[in-house]
Amino acid sequence: MKLLLAVLVLTFSVGSLRAQDSEMNEIRERYLSWLDGRDVDYDDPYTMIRYNFIVNAYDWASDYSSFDLDSPGAEWDLTTNTDKNEFRNVCARLIELCTIYNIEGPVGDPNPHFEDPETLELILQVFDFIEGNGLDGDTYFGSYFTPGFELYGLGSTAILRSASYSNSILLMRDELLATGRLNAHLEALDNITFFWSPENPHFDFVNTGTNADGIKVLSQGRLIYALCQEDGTPDRIEDMEHYIAFLDNALKIAPGWADTFKPDLMTYHHRGIYSNNYGATALMSVSAVEWILSGSAYALS
Repeated sequence: MKLLLAVLVLTFSVGSLRAQDSEMNEIRERYLSWLDGRDVDYDDPYTMIRYNFIVNAYDWASDYSSFDLDSPGAEWDLTTNTDKNEFRNVCARLIELCTIYNIEGPVGDPNPHFEDPETLELILQVFDFIEGNGLDGDTYFGSYFTPGFELYGLGSTAILRSASYSNSILLMRDELLATGRLNAHLEALDNITFFWSPENPHFDFVNTGTNADGIKVLSQGRLIYALCQEDGTPDRIEDMEHYIAFLDNALKIAPGWADTFKPDLMTYHHRGIYSNNYGATALMSVSAVEWILSGSAYALS
């Protein structure tokens, strides 16, 4: 009887894990469809305006002449402006290139760079350049925490500018996995989004709300970290459940001068009203995330 019970528990647990993996994979596909427009109507002239704008950026996005992709050189110090700017500029091109690679385009005017082998080779070379410059699970970005508060600075504008990197990982997830590159970049992304991680010892849900920078950047990056893990990864479900709990708490009314949302829907940042930039972009980012998660087992509360 004990053996039968153990088998039933194991069977249920494995089935539950598979179901949760499947749910997260469906969310990942929805996120991808939002990024690459796979279900758009190309008969809509406004869609074509946007499509042409993206594809016509290829010459700029593929121009890495100012970077030595074959020789990354000394590791980046992402607490310095010089290296932070290089990381930002490399990733600004990368997200454009990854987006172009993933957009098929209309039947009558197909995208010549869609799943193009040469474009893929360049994209993977850029990912290798980023890894070769030392971006990994141990990269130091600066101090995250304000002692005594569950408030934090992002530690570095490298984190503040990391959305292009994280979304590039999502767009190229299958190609990175197929070439053995995915884990290294997920480790780097885990580091970048550490404040929202269940391993963060400095956060215990004492206060509601969170830093507006975090909402506008880490609400994407931490979700991508969970979604891009392989099926059966031991911590994947915990990462996803903690992410949802953190974001639900982050979107509650924040007390006092704290970020981000107030009872009248005003948004705060840097201990004051800051709706024209941080608040607006935080709201825009989390609105996309809310849509991506809606209707799933991980929908926001």
